[in-house]
Amino acid sequence: MGLCNYSCTELPEHILISCGAWKKGGSNQVAIVDCGAIANWASETEWQAAIANGEVRFVKQIKVNIPEASIVTGEGPIGCGPTDVLDGYDNTVEFKDFNVTPENMLFYNALSDRQFYVAVYHCEDDEITVYEDAMTGAANYNVPESNKEKRFFQVTLSGSSTDLPLLSIAPPGIFV
Repeated sequence: MGLCNYSCTELPEHILISCGAWKKGGSNQVAIVDCGAIANWASETEWQAAIANGEVRFVKQIKVNIPEASIVTGEGPIGCGPTDVLDGYDNTVEFKDFNVTPENMLFYNALSDRQFYVAVYHCEDDEITVYEDAMTGAANYNVPESNKEKRFFQVTLSGSSTDLPLLSIAPPGIFV
């Protein structure tokens, strides 16, 4: 008979969404936050302080996609235990930004030289998905062949974490 390890955490109850009110996609903003600038993501006061200190930059009126994270496994450390254990996740946040300006070209060049936390705003639910492990960014500039299509930046933010991201209510008055 194998060993059963319950980790060191309590397993909370699973919550059932009633009457088919499942959450849908639709994200139009990303906040780039200096690591450690915000501890309580639902706190309007903490957000306002971080914004006043220049520790938050918003990228607005964009189309955001959060694809499924890649699961990272490693060798199980216990004999007679599982062969592989969960070591974490490789996360990605992707977005298209049609706000093509020389200033935004400089913004994306500077973004690729730093690490940061990310908050993605879900406009239909007034919630944010928060990545509290350092992420990095890379942007590509796209110019379509046709004059009937728009130029845009294709941006990928990526990082690794030991847990899934945090889902929080959006602080009032911040993501406007």
